[in-house]
Amino acid sequence: MRWYEAKLVKLVQTGTDDTRNPICELQETGESVLVRKGPWVPSHDPTEGNQFDMIERTLQTKSPAEAFEGVDAVALSGDLYEIDRVLAEGYMTTVRVRRCDKPWESPSKTKTG
Repeated sequence: MRWYEAKLVKLVQTGTDDTRNPICELQETGESVLVRKGPWVPSHDPTEGNQFDMIERTLQTKSPAEAFEGVDAVALSGDLYEIDRVLAEGYMTTVRVRRCDKPWESPSKTKTG
């Protein structure tokens, strides 16, 4: 298997609008980890028939789980993936991700400032 560089990305509040709602943007942390990626799997929504709304993928790394604390997404091979779960088992860390463009609009998570 091949190792890929995954850049760590945080959702940072950059200000507030006139009604005091947070304005957020994605910013790279400047850190990256080496990961191995598994095949992607479409996540089906049963109410929509055959259409899928997300793509799920599993990443494995030798980096400790603490490297993903406070990280909202990873940029990998030109795609942005929202972090769903981080599991530390043995010497490998497994990261479950979902493909998305804006992690705070994902149906799986709601982020507030």
